[in-house]
Amino acid sequence: MSLLAILALAEAAVSGAPATYDGRCMYPAVLGDPRPGEVRLSCSQVDTDDEGIDFVDREWNSRMMRFAGIWDGDLLKVRSVTPRTGATLEARGVCRVDHTNGAVSVIACTAVAGGLSWIGNFRVSKI
Repeated sequence: MSLLAILALAEAAVSGAPATYDGRCMYPAVLGDPRPGEVRLSCSQVDTDDEGIDFVDREWNSRMMRFAGIWDGDLLKVRSVTPRTGATLEARGVCRVDHTNGAVSVIACTAVAGGLSWIGNFRVSKI
């Protein structure tokens, strides 16, 4: 991939411009099992736009969760979440876009809404 293409992908994620990333949601073993009230998302794709981040499961052909808010560089200040049930909930949280060698490598989100902690930890496929 050319340097220009890598920079364009990085800028898309940072600015919230529309972009799609393939990979999967993964959680480090050190976290152990989910605690009561904690929801860890399952996903195989992440879509970003100027208002937020969608965690998508292509096998289910379903958006699992949308984190929406205000972009500030590599951070999304989360103001609401929309689980796959479709009911938008007021939330507080943050999403962070990490880069490796200029390319998006991890998109991690956490937010509290509706009495639950919602967590998405997406690793971009290297293929």
